Amino acid sequence: MTTSEYSYIFVDRIHHEIHARVSCKTSSKGKWHFAECPELDLMDQGLSKIEAIENLKNMVGAVLSESVETENLDGMLRELGFKISKMPVPNLEIFQMSNEPFRNMFPLPIETRFAPRGFISKSLLASV
Repeated sequence: MTTSEYSYIFVDRIHHEIHARVSCKTSSKGKWHFAECPELDLMDQGLSKIEAIENLKNMVGAVLSESVETENLDGMLRELGFKISKMPVPNLEIFQMSNEPFRNMFPLPIETRFAPRGFISKSLLASV
């Protein structure tokens, strides 16, 4: 199996970034379009196919960021079937899953950032 046949989630805890490539499939019903990421068991909708895909990308990014910030990412991804690969550099992790069951879908690239541990948002402080 080549690298292109894997879905992956790369977590860089040093620079607080997440880079991922997961599968996406789309469907529609009436005026609604749906985009689904089966690896993460997530789905979103929109009034156009593009809007549904963008909404899904935002949702995936938010779920991954929140999972890293709350330290639940490892458990969540293992439960979904991802395997962790140890990286030679501390604070870098890569999670992979075979794309074999998802061959008829297209890749959905995700890039997002997450807050460092102990970070308090300035907007949160301003609202107090």
